[in-house]
Amino acid sequence: MKKIPFLLTLPWFLFAGYSAHISPITPTIKSRMLRGHSWHRGCPVPLSSLRYLQMTYRGFDGRDHSGKMIVHANVANEVTQIFGELYRSGYPIRKMRLVSRYQANDHASIEADNTSAFNCRAVTGGTKWSNHSYGTAIDINPLENPYISRSGHIAHRASLKYRKRAHIGPHPRSVIVRGDTIIRVFKNKGWRWGGDWRRVKDYQHFDKPGAQRGRIPHVPAQLKHTKASSHIVKPGETLYQIAKKFGVSPKDILNINPEITDPSKIRVGQHLKLPKK
Repeated sequence: MKKIPFLLTLPWFLFAGYSAHISPITPTIKSRMLRGHSWHRGCPVPLSSLRYLQMTYRGFDGRDHSGKMIVHANVANEVTQIFGELYRSGYPIRKMRLVSRYQANDHASIEADNTSAFNCRAVTGGTKWSNHSYGTAIDINPLENPYISRSGHIAHRASLKYRKRAHIGPHPRSVIVRGDTIIRVFKNKGWRWGGDWRRVKDYQHFDKPGAQRGRIPHVPAQLKHTKASSHIVKPGETLYQIAKKFGVSPKDILNINPEITDPSKIRVGQHLKLPKK
């Protein structure tokens, strides 16, 4: 399907069933991060430099699911584009939840085979800040794509069978092997793959060091959480007509109605939230 270029600058990306939404860290998400210990005072980035992503992914069950991830603002747009490409390629992901759900315990998140990004922690086996602490690193299907130490140690029993890199196991496409589409998609955006490292191998890991530097993208006003009225879709109405009627943009309506995956297919009788002008 041909991409529509202007969509790439919007907070929503809609194609072939995939959708992604970017928003600032709201008070609710902040509370979850604090309770879950994934962020605290003294972390190398402020919450204002992070973004909360909601993205569609193809599960191990072959169905579409809504995943959550936190990344640095400077990579938020490209991360949604990357996962859009992975969705379209059919790459499966077991789950995608915030690491705060696991009390920021990296071991527990890996045991759950959870795909995640931001976590204010040190590098594995060291004291320096990990790139995860900046929101510029992502771990994908960590059980199928394990971290292997210099000595060859693998910490997770379920990962032992994946020492030999091949498309094996119950979900063979989830195993990242050199030459796979997922590696190309990340590298096309300037990200590194841990499978290329010499002394250790971190097959789950993709990062973009230094991406946190520079100007933080402006958060569009339509992404701010505001009170909204509602409208019931009437026969013959389109999203464009409704937006024009209430003096808002179709994009604003999409931002607060994440259940809409195809703007051209709103239903008669559907309740739409309307942004406050």
